[in-house]
Amino acid sequence: MAGTVERGEYACYTLSARAGQQLDMEVRSAERNVVLIAYKPGYRIRQDADGPDVSGPRLVGAGEQDEATTVHGRLGQAGTYLFLLGSTRGAGGTYKLRVMVGPG
Repeated sequence: MAGTVERGEYACYTLSARAGQQLDMEVRSAERNVVLIAYKPGYRIRQDADGPDVSGPRLVGAGEQDEATTVHGRLGQAGTYLFLLGSTRGAGGTYKLRVMVGPG
């Protein structure tokens, strides 16, 4: 998958998975400024005055302050995971997202 994300905006992806599956995800950006935030099942999206607000448990190493570009590991629970891609600097960035999910 590939796309562009503007500064202050997010590209959103979901993934339905089973507990114990292996997840390998990587985002690459020519500008080196696109990172990901990964939410576990149980996240909540609510609308506030500034737009959508997401809260809930995150995958280790892929929180808002981590500036993660990869997520690797076994998924601990079944359900729908949410991935937000955002730009950390500049006007935004182009990205390529690679996702592989395998058996546990």
